[in-house]
Amino acid sequence: DPPAEAGREARQAARGAGLAENSASLANTAGRAAAWAVVHQLAHEKASPERMGHDAVIAVRAAGVFAEQVPRMAGAAAVRAAAEAAVSAGKSPREVGLAALAAAEAAGVPHDEAPAL
Repeated sequence: DPPAEAGREARQAARGAGLAENSASLANTAGRAAAWAVVHQLAHEKASPERMGHDAVIAVRAAGVFAEQVPRMAGAAAVRAAAEAAVSAGKSPREVGLAALAAAEAAGVPHDEAPAL
């Protein structure tokens, strides 16, 4: 599973960079890196915003991020990538917003928190 593999590889890279094993900083660094890598690859492949959100969650979990932080971390990466992809595709501002919202919801971000991402 490529998203999970990205999470595990990001965790190994963070460990190799000297972050302490089983630390929050290692998990957070790895989680952000894995989410970014996965969603940007998916954007390049023209994947749906929903897939970006879903796969970002898999990557962030595999990186070892605490469960309560997973939706927000995955959602932040997915929202940005989905919005950037929609802008690049010439979508209207409304369509860009809908793509971002779809990515956030797929990552498990509560509807009322999505605009804050």
